[in-house]
Amino acid sequence: MKILTALLLFLPSTAFAADPLFALYNVPFGRYDFAKNLSMNAVVIWPEKDQLDAAHRLGLRALVNISPGPDTDAWIQKISGLKSHPALFAWMIYDEPDVNRKPVEQVAWAYRTLKSVDPAHPVYQTLYNPYRYADYAPYCDIFAVVPYIVTKKTPLVADDYRRLHQFIALAKNIVKDKPVHVVLQSFAGLPAWPRPPTPNELMSMAAVASAAGAEGYAFYAYSSNEPWPLPDSSNRFFLMNDTPLMKAIQTSISLLKPVKK
Repeated sequence: MKILTALLLFLPSTAFAADPLFALYNVPFGRYDFAKNLSMNAVVIWPEKDQLDAAHRLGLRALVNISPGPDTDAWIQKISGLKSHPALFAWMIYDEPDVNRKPVEQVAWAYRTLKSVDPAHPVYQTLYNPYRYADYAPYCDIFAVVPYIVTKKTPLVADDYRRLHQFIALAKNIVKDKPVHVVLQSFAGLPAWPRPPTPNELMSMAAVASAAGAEGYAFYAYSSNEPWPLPDSSNRFFLMNDTPLMKAIQTSISLLKPVKK
C-alpha cells in the first residue's frame, strides 16, 4: 500500500475539475448493469440501436466501436442512423491500429470520413506503442493510451508505474489540446499477461494515471478475449469472478470522480 498511499497524496487538483469518463470493455449485451454497479458511466459497445437503447436506459454513455468494413456506404449509413442517439458519446473506428497494422493513411481516411458524416461526436482512438503515438494522434479527438504493464508474475515495482506515467505524459505532449485517456489493465490472458493486477496495483495504476494528467479511464475488461494461459487454455478471465479487483475498481473511481460541491 505504500506506493498507492504516496501517489494519492499527490493527486493534482485538476484531476477533480471535470467529470471523467469511466468505461468498461467487453460487457455482454444485457449485462450493462454490471458496469453501472461498478460505478462506471460508460460501456464500449457495437453499433446497434438496441445496445445504445440499453445503455441509455441505465444512464450510461456509449463508446461505439464502428470500424469501417468493405462496404463503405453501409458504414456511412450506420453512422448516419445512430449519430443522433442520446447515449452516443464517441465513435471508436479502430482498436490499436498500430498493433493491428492499420496504415496511418487508412485511419486518416476513416477519421475524416466519419467526421464529415458526424462532426458533433468525438472519435476515440487507442494506441499501444508509444513510438507510434505521433503517427496516429492527428486522426482522433480523444487519444487513449494502452499501457498494459502487468506482464509478469512478480509484483509491479516503481519503474513499472514510472513507465505508465511516461506514456501518458508523452501522449499529452504530442496531442497538445486533445484529451488523453488511459485504458487500465483489469484482465489476464495469453502468455504476455499471465495474471491480472492485484487490487493494490490497479488502484496504484489509477492514481499514477491521474497524477500524469489522464482525463478519462477505460478498464479492459469484463472478460478477456484471450483464454487464461492454463495448460488446456479452456478458461477465460472474468472480472465478475474477482471480487477484490472489482472493489478496487470501485474505490479507484470513487477517488477519481469530481468532488461535488
